[in-house]
Amino acid sequence: IWSPDDKTPSHILVYDLNGKKLKDLFTTGKLTSIDVSTFNNGVYNLLLINQKGIRFSKKFIVQK
Repeated sequence: IWSPDDKTPSHILVYDLNGKKLKDLFTTGKLTSIDVSTFNNGVYNLLLINQKGIRFSKKFIVQK
């Protein structure tokens, strides 16, 4: 995950489509990697919360 200066996340959450939380990470950098090797194929929701509390949401697909 790469973020521009004004959107650097401090909290990253990953959920499956049923709403189950799979990852809960804290970061301070502009570039963060998330290990999804244990995830099944499918669509997941990524929630980024920056240092100002602003939320950004994206969906991503895991296909092996």
